[in-house]
Amino acid sequence: MKFLRFLLFLIPCVSANEIYCNFGNVRSSVNAKIYYCILHQDPSITLPNSVITKANGTHQPSKSHADVQGFYSTSSSKIIHYISHGLSKIFPNLIAIDIGNGRIKEIHQNDFEEYPNLKQLDSYNNDIKYLEKNLFKFNT
Repeated sequence: MKFLRFLLFLIPCVSANEIYCNFGNVRSSVNAKIYYCILHQDPSITLPNSVITKANGTHQPSKSHADVQGFYSTSSSKIIHYISHGLSKIFPNLIAIDIGNGRIKEIHQNDFEEYPNLKQLDSYNNDIKYLEKNLFKFNT
């Protein structure tokens, strides 16, 4: 029984479809201070078409998920291999996405189709080998 408890303790607390945010205002390169979800812990996104289904964290007073305009994930552990989907259902007003320091190799049009108002993408320090033609076809 002790061995079973030990194994259960080793099971990670964060699944690939749930993220934990620190929320706050950050000056973005779109020249405005916007309200961001800053990832508290990197999700493990190692499979294509991963979907984020839930975001946890404490908002600033009078703020909610609807106020979030930026998503910031600089993977310190380089375990983000793909751009995940589903954030627009959680944060419907995203205009800025920062996904630095990952292992992303390819970026496709459909990765950003759900963000029609996207104005800023930072994808520095990844292993990008392929950017699809007309990458921002679905964005303003």
